[in-house]
Order: sequence, then C-alpha cells, then structure tokens
Amino acid sequence: MSLILMMNAFGQVMSPQNSLGNSNTKLIARAQQYYSAGRIDDTEHLALKIITDDNHLTKYEKYNVYRLLAFCSIAADNEEAGKRHFISAIRFNPNMSADPLTWSPKLRKVFDLATSEVKRQRLREAEWVFASEASLGRRASLKSLYLPGAGQLMKHQKRRGMMLGILTFSTVSAYLYGQAYLPKVKDRYHEANSTDLAEKRWKEYRDTRYMVSLIGLTALAIYGYTFFDALWAESDGDAVKLPIENIEHN
Repeated sequence: MSLILMMNAFGQVMSPQNSLGNSNTKLIARAQQYYSAGRIDDTEHLALKIITDDNHLTKYEKYNVYRLLAFCSIAADNEEAGKRHFISAIRFNPNMSADPLTWSPKLRKVFDLATSEVKRQRLREAEWVFASEASLGRRASLKSLYLPGAGQLMKHQKRRGMMLGILTFSTVSAYLYGQAYLPKVKDRYHEANSTDLAEKRWKEYRDTRYMVSLIGLTALAIYGYTFFDALWAESDGDAVKLPIENIEHN
C-alpha cells in the first residue's frame, strides 16, 4: 500500500505494458544517440540487446532497431549483415525507403541490394503459393471426378461440396431410373391396338424420352461443373497446401 502511495506521489501509476513501451522507446532513442555520436559498437550492442529481449516491441520499434543494426554493420564494412538487417527492417516496414540526402552511397547500395532480395523472395513466395494452389486444385478435381463434391470438401467448401454431391447423386439417379423406365413406355406404345391409343402412347414415350435426355444433360452439366469448380475455385479456410520451404525469412 505504501509503495503505491509513493508511486502516486511522483505521478500516475503506469501499466506494465505502457511501462515496457516507454522503456523500449527510450532504449531505441539512446541507441540512435549512440549512432549519431559515432559510438557504433555501443549502438550495435544496445540494439542487439533490445531485439534479443523483445519486450513486447511493436513492428515500428523492430523496424527502427533492425535499421540501426544495418547501419552499424555497414559502418563496420559487413555489407552482408547490413543487407540481412535491412531485409528484416523492410519486413516490419514495407514502405521503407532510402533517404538520398542523409544516407551515404554505401548505405544506399546495400539497401538497394536488400530491396532486390525482398522482391525476389516475394516472387518466389507467390510462385510457391501458386504452385500450391494448382496442386491442391488438381488433387481436389480428381477427388470430385470419382466422388462429386469431395474436391470441394477438400478445399473446406463444405456447404458447396454437400450441395453439389446431392445434386449430382439426385440427377444421376433420376436419369438411371428414367433409362430403366423408358423401355416400358416404349413397349406400351408398341402394344397399342388403336390409332388414338397409339398416338397417345407415342406422345407419352416422346415426352418421357425428352425428359430423360434433359435429366441426363443436367446431370452431366452438374458433374462437369463439380469437376472444374474443384479445379479452379479458390479454397476457403486453411486448406491443405504444399509447404513453402524455399523462402528465406530473416
């Protein structure tokens, strides 16, 4: 109780999160002062300590720390480490750009190398994601080829998969039933013993054959849609993808 009263005497008691945030800001500001004063080793040591402790650092704070580390590495003629730290800084601030007025030519050169590497990494990531989606689509379409709707279920499209599966099953069943029923209608037409009855049963046979053909075309259309939808439609949720292992994240 007395400790709280003492802290209130000097001002409002700060929450642990705010306290950590202010502490991080002060440490980063001190590291920037070290760098401005030419104390490169002290700057690098403090920046590494900040990033290692990682006391709830914000993305912007991480960006500033990695930017300072890049400056220190390049000042020590370690351009490879500088590029690596620049890549990390860009990861936390994609809008990062070089200042042509205050940055030395060496800093700008290494930064340009880092931005080129980030672009290559993003291109590789896009290629791997595209390959992953394509592979998922091929596997899903094969599933829907053998079991309509299964490909959609594989892509976590449960409602669509169940609906297409039921529609395909219903229309195929109706078509098969119609094919089995059609010969009976035809036999009744042949058994007609009068002109009027023959004409009536011919119309019945014609309409039945037309309906069965229409149901068959509908079943084929639904089956085809199920296959191509599983092949091309985007997946919902965290559908299975190929692992992206070739991307460097620094």
